[in-house]
Amino acid sequence: MRILFISHRLTRNGATLALLQELRYLHEHCKDLEFEVFSPYDGPLRDDFKKICPTHYLSNRLRDQLYRHFWTKISGRPYLFGFKKGDFDLIYTNTVTMASIADTLKKEWGIPCILHFHEAVTSNYSALKSKSSILAHDFFIAVSELTKRNLVDYYGISPSKIEIQYPLSHCLDSYLQNNLPIDAVPSFGNKVVMGICGRYDWVKSSDLIPLIIKNFFTQHPDATCHFVYVCRFFSDQEKCNFDYDLKKLNVEDKITIVEEVDNPLPYFKRFDIFLMPSREESFSLTAQEAAIMETPVVGFEGVTGAEEWLKDKGGMFVPYMDLDKLSDALYLLYSDEALRKSKGVTSKRLVLEMFGQASKMEGVVQAIRRFDKAYQPDYQM
Repeated sequence: MRILFISHRLTRNGATLALLQELRYLHEHCKDLEFEVFSPYDGPLRDDFKKICPTHYLSNRLRDQLYRHFWTKISGRPYLFGFKKGDFDLIYTNTVTMASIADTLKKEWGIPCILHFHEAVTSNYSALKSKSSILAHDFFIAVSELTKRNLVDYYGISPSKIEIQYPLSHCLDSYLQNNLPIDAVPSFGNKVVMGICGRYDWVKSSDLIPLIIKNFFTQHPDATCHFVYVCRFFSDQEKCNFDYDLKKLNVEDKITIVEEVDNPLPYFKRFDIFLMPSREESFSLTAQEAAIMETPVVGFEGVTGAEEWLKDKGGMFVPYMDLDKLSDALYLLYSDEALRKSKGVTSKRLVLEMFGQASKMEGVVQAIRRFDKAYQPDYQM
């Protein structure tokens, strides 16, 4: 069986990193499957993908031509590196961003499509513009119960056409290989470190972080702790805005900002508590990375797929946008070292149980096998 995986970018974002791990698993455990990757955009993960399978991406000129042809409903085949009907048995679309391209190829090639759905409610808003292309897919993989509900509620997709597959952070490989250069990470003395990690944007509640810090120290002025924010700023203006809020709230000395790093696990090793203030997370790979480092997670209820497996066992979740309750949860873990360590140990156990090598990609494999007649004919849609 030959599969064309379509990825939006080859950059270090959650969906692309999850796809990279899935392909590594398929390459190692499903030898009968052949696959290639196509992305309109190049990126720093290009060589990682190329180590697994043939990987294709477009120059700026060809990309512009590709989108112009798809937007006008003209075949984009000449720009897909000579791919033609009969080359593949299945299209695997990674994120709704590529749904329209997959839909076009499906109509031209007459083969089924799987959509790996990573989107949550707010990202659904823009995705609804591609609703017809999304509904053209034959089967769906959701990264959590939360995203499965989005598919059912927003698109009317039957639950029987949805398989749940929690993604796996590529950083766990570093942990399993015991390759964590923690000495390169600064120490913060005897202070309890409250870590935050993620790109700077509204969904991640980056704008709330200065206010959360201010609120925490207003309620607990004698707390000997320090916040560390591992962040990807997309522009100097974003960094300027963030620094402005910190200074206006007089908390700039309470936080250390670390620009984006390839492997955040050494920082997670330094964290005592992981704060996830996101307004929503379809899953949250960072919560998984915190858990493997025995770091308890604190966040808001009902807005992240990570809550489904962490719940109250390996973390604490408070009512949405209740910053006082958030401060209370942080302070409880700060002041009770035994509770902090207990939840951290539990979170690690949970992540290892759920993402063990033998079962971590079961949902992806099952979804693909539904369309693999040579492997198991009784899989019928």
